[in-house]
Amino acid sequence: MKKKILITTESLVMGGVETALLSLIKTLKKYDVDIDLFVLERGVLNDEFEKLTKVNIIDAGLPKNKLISRIMKTLLCKSIYKKYRKNNNKKYDIAIAFYGINNYCDLYAAAANAKQKFIWVHNNFETLYNISKIKFIMKLRNILMAKKFKYFDYIIPVSENTKKEFSHIFKNYDEKLFVINNIFDMDRLQMKNENLDLELKGKYKLMYVGRLAKVKNIETLIYEFEKVKREILDVKLYIIGDGNEREKLENIVKKKNLINDIIFLGNQNNPFKYMNQADILLSASKMEAYSINSLEALALKKYFISADNNGAEDIFYLTNKANLNNGIICKPKFIHKHIIYYLQNKDKFRPNFDMNNANKEIEDQLKRIFDL
Repeated sequence: MKKKILITTESLVMGGVETALLSLIKTLKKYDVDIDLFVLERGVLNDEFEKLTKVNIIDAGLPKNKLISRIMKTLLCKSIYKKYRKNNNKKYDIAIAFYGINNYCDLYAAAANAKQKFIWVHNNFETLYNISKIKFIMKLRNILMAKKFKYFDYIIPVSENTKKEFSHIFKNYDEKLFVINNIFDMDRLQMKNENLDLELKGKYKLMYVGRLAKVKNIETLIYEFEKVKREILDVKLYIIGDGNEREKLENIVKKKNLINDIIFLGNQNNPFKYMNQADILLSASKMEAYSINSLEALALKKYFISADNNGAEDIFYLTNKANLNNGIICKPKFIHKHIIYYLQNKDKFRPNFDMNNANKEIEDQLKRIFDL
């Protein structure tokens, strides 16, 4: 019998959570389902979601007052839940709060008239608390946010480390926790063969793909690249993505006279045709739940070097289970050493991870938990 599924999320911008959601929906569409997708904000991935059959996009929108919208997104669980509960009459088999850290959209799923309710966890809450400069606000937010998890039957962390951190911050939910890694949409790899509008320069090409946000620690990548440049002349760093740190990062590059060596490409609807030209994909992020960037590197059979965060550790464990040399994690200050070593010893490495097998395991989990 056809399953009716509600999924809620914050936006359709270019980001890890949004890419993971797109992959999840494409996987669910293989089965007899109808999906309503409740979103607060459209974005650059809008066209990709619009193309999906069996998916009806519901626009919600936050209150126009920014202060009120910020408060509602993170704090007012009970009032938002009651508001949605009054108006949620459509019946669903499954409701999924995919974003997991925005109460305004998560509680739409919580209040749905659904047989089973799930909430995904993409954030390492303990790490967020530890790196925060205003810990009392983070602690208050966690206390208030904890109230919404009681409305869900299952809580889905995207990695084992994310599960551990969630358990440390939010007590008494262990029986609801069930880890499911992000699935990767292998069809997106076909995009790597699209016509190139830019052939990347440099004998060796390094690349970062993702948001230009402080937590991504891209400034460290620039400093580490500068050290690489002292030993290997013909090397370039390409940065794909956008965000509130871009202007600051571009100014650092100018001050270091690296504008011909570090190239900002902005948001790209198809990053794969550029990623496929890279020798190494990089991340210096302070926090990841389950790194989409590293998954993309594995799928493309590209070597990845990542700072040692929990999400990277889970990916590294996944690859090393098969004794493969697909990448390495290290302290951020040692990234340059691993770049240099890899570029000088490329013949010793054969990235060859079987993403199809990993995806099959995840899809089997989804089939069991959703009874597809």
